[in-house]
Amino acid sequence: MPYENISFFFILFISLNSFSQDTFSIIAVDPQTGEVGAAGATCLYNQSDGIIDIISSIIPGKGGILSQAYVCVPNINLQNGIEQMNNGLSPDEIIDWLIENDQCNALSFYYRQYGIVDIDENGEVRTAGYTGTFADNYKEDRQGTNYSIQGNILLDQSVIDNMENNFNNTQGNLAEKLMSAMQGANFAGADSRCLADGTSSATAFLVVYQPDDSVGNPLGVKCWFTRPRCRTN
Repeated sequence: MPYENISFFFILFISLNSFSQDTFSIIAVDPQTGEVGAAGATCLYNQSDGIIDIISSIIPGKGGILSQAYVCVPNINLQNGIEQMNNGLSPDEIIDWLIENDQCNALSFYYRQYGIVDIDENGEVRTAGYTGTFADNYKEDRQGTNYSIQGNILLDQSVIDNMENNFNNTQGNLAEKLMSAMQGANFAGADSRCLADGTSSATAFLVVYQPDDSVGNPLGVKCWFTRPRCRTN
């Protein structure tokens, strides 16, 4: 795949309601290249293009956070988490901080789900995740050497298993590994709300930042998974 030296930005569509709920996602870093990327999918059909900013935030060359299940819009907990990453907190410390300082007025931290990865000042990768007791089943977060995979309202554990296996067993750059992870969940009902439709999800995104990309403005390809069109920046 001709993905060398570019970033990827796939936009997921969702309406900007008081709550947003995502289903399966992955966030990862490549400590060799400094790339940070994330991907996710949901069974929600909508037409607003702001979901990247709602559930994900990335600091190029440093790390990123996914915040899903039940969230406020704008996602104040995501914004606070990234602020704490900029302040030097580790992923585990950020999780603890978010639990102690949940600022979404709707529901509580028991309804949240987070996945966090970063690269510390010594070039070591750190990962952490959290799944609240009241997030919808099936729910799980799972961390590996350089990734965090999380999901809620899933068909079963196989969604997480397949994503992890594909990510770990794919040779290639970070974008290729993230895409392979998402393909691992490409079966009917991965998001259980889509089971009746015979699909895994309705819309999805994938984004990879290179270390020198601007925050919120990765270079490269933009695609809408709900429509057969792409464009390059």
